[in-house]
Amino acid sequence: MRKKLLLNLIFLLFLLTAGAKDLDGIIIKGKDSIKVTFRVPVGLLSGEPLYEKIQHKIDYYDAAGKRKKLKSDDADEIQFSFNGQTIRMLSRVNSLALGNLFSSSTNIFLKLEINGPVKLFKYYFTAARPGVGVGMGGGTYTEVSSVLQKGNGTLIMPAGFGMKKQMMDYFSDCKALVEKIDSKEFRMKELEDMVNYYNLECSK
Repeated sequence: MRKKLLLNLIFLLFLLTAGAKDLDGIIIKGKDSIKVTFRVPVGLLSGEPLYEKIQHKIDYYDAAGKRKKLKSDDADEIQFSFNGQTIRMLSRVNSLALGNLFSSSTNIFLKLEINGPVKLFKYYFTAARPGVGVGMGGGTYTEVSSVLQKGNGTLIMPAGFGMKKQMMDYFSDCKALVEKIDSKEFRMKELEDMVNYYNLECSK
């Protein structure tokens, strides 16, 4: 019974994670850009890109149809179109030591959500789910965290205890925003609103 359950879980995990789509895109390095076709892994059931799998490297086909591998150290940005939307992933120095511990890359591709003086990125990683019964092992799921970068500064990941103070310190050059955070007009789950406010009102 336990063996059958394990096989079913493995099969379900395969359905959720396996598959890929060929998507037109661009590799940007400095002032140069190259049109390519990216081989983007997607979930077979969701059809959505599995961003976690392309944060350190991604396969692509060049103009001659030759399959190649691009590491996050070897480009400034990659872009591809998905469901009519342009997805941008920027290469940033991995100062937070995010992702694959065995990767030799010093940079990581992060999905850009908000562009401006303060950028907001999304970082994807696998988290463990505890078991739900006696003798039952837990599964895994994809978790998403926000990462901020002000100008060309180092990355920060706002999270956990003390996040309010962290954000007040981070946005200390914008008194109006600090007051809104302190008064709870902006709550911690409204990080995107904080970034948009800063970019619109505090960076002139």
